[in-house]
Amino acid sequence: MLMIAGVNLTMAQGLSSNDIKASWDFKNGTVAYSIVSADIPAGSTFAWNVDSKSVTDGISDSGQTITLPLTNKTKSGEVTITSAGNAQQTIAFSIEPKAYGVDYDGNHFYADSYQLYPDGSEGDGSKEKPFLISNDMELARLAHEVNNGAAQQMFSQKYFKLTKDIDLSKGLWTPIGTAQGIAKATDGHFFAGKFDGDGRSISNMLICWTFSDLKEASWGLFSRLNGKGNNENEYASVSNLIIDNARIEKKAAHTPLNNANYTVKMGIVVADMTQNAELSNIIIRNSKISDNNESYTTKTKFRIGGIAGYLNNFVSLRIFNISADTEIDMFQNAALNGVEGQVTISCGFGAASKLANQTGYAVWPRNILCARRRLEDKRQHHPVQKSQRDGVYSRRQLCKQGEGHMVLHSCQQSCRHLRL
Repeated sequence: MLMIAGVNLTMAQGLSSNDIKASWDFKNGTVAYSIVSADIPAGSTFAWNVDSKSVTDGISDSGQTITLPLTNKTKSGEVTITSAGNAQQTIAFSIEPKAYGVDYDGNHFYADSYQLYPDGSEGDGSKEKPFLISNDMELARLAHEVNNGAAQQMFSQKYFKLTKDIDLSKGLWTPIGTAQGIAKATDGHFFAGKFDGDGRSISNMLICWTFSDLKEASWGLFSRLNGKGNNENEYASVSNLIIDNARIEKKAAHTPLNNANYTVKMGIVVADMTQNAELSNIIIRNSKISDNNESYTTKTKFRIGGIAGYLNNFVSLRIFNISADTEIDMFQNAALNGVEGQVTISCGFGAASKLANQTGYAVWPRNILCARRRLEDKRQHHPVQKSQRDGVYSRRQLCKQGEGHMVLHSCQQSCRHLRL
């Protein structure tokens, strides 16, 4: 399957941008770039560079194709064509990552099935025979199925279980659940099942966040957890999981929508715990949420948490036994426009509506430890004002203040509520 790659011609000597093609092989984790044109003189040689470094591995016998491993990073490529007469032309092209869980003209970046059991069968989603996930492509399948589902609450009472550590470095992560385009309460598709990490890790998740469509955006490993009922069977849950080196970064040069009635939520595990949802026995390490210190102006509301962005407690929640090391570097150079602009930032939970309905199967937040680097607010003209928190996030938090110095204090002290 061929797709035209983004190409910038640096020397106009007969070849054009249409002469470089890209072909993705998601199953084998590679992308091939080829320079194909009848205008290439016979006997020409080809030299390939990636990020200004010469590359010799993965070159075809003709030299006209380079095959590279998939990555979640944007890189720059160059091919220099030298004719037998020693004339040269260099073409520059951009190596852009693709997003997990997405179809690209029928070439899909997710697995065809979940991991099979030894007898060759697939799980049925029961507690006794959960759907098994052993690699990044199978996890991306879950994202694809939820995001393209027929119901708002997908996989209610269905069980999923990790069987191996998972590395997400081959592409940009697509949250499990609708991330953008939420205009009303009935919009979107969200995870309502049970996700058991079984003590395994998910590493190198990279999300490039944007906000360009309708009222709400939710960015995290899961966009929202939205269980059907306040009981063990119908709770949505994520448990027994390690998340390492996760990044939620603003897409470069993107300007978010500017509307005081709109909201962006971000959390490493989940952006929004909507209702009947559980987070338990989770470790987050070496992770970061950032806007890349870019300058922009917005009056959109932001709810940003190192664990979850928002506790939207319509019915009940269960939150316990979580350790999080998430650096949050947001709004260092950005500005909030007008009195409507709000940003709530916490190394744990960005904001909460209320926890008054904690009944039935619910568990009040407890045993929550958060380690974060202290960030100096560089906006001297926008002083940070402390205000009363919206809800109780955790019993205790662990915050790092300077090298080698750990201090325990209440969550209220660690949460920044900016109203400018």
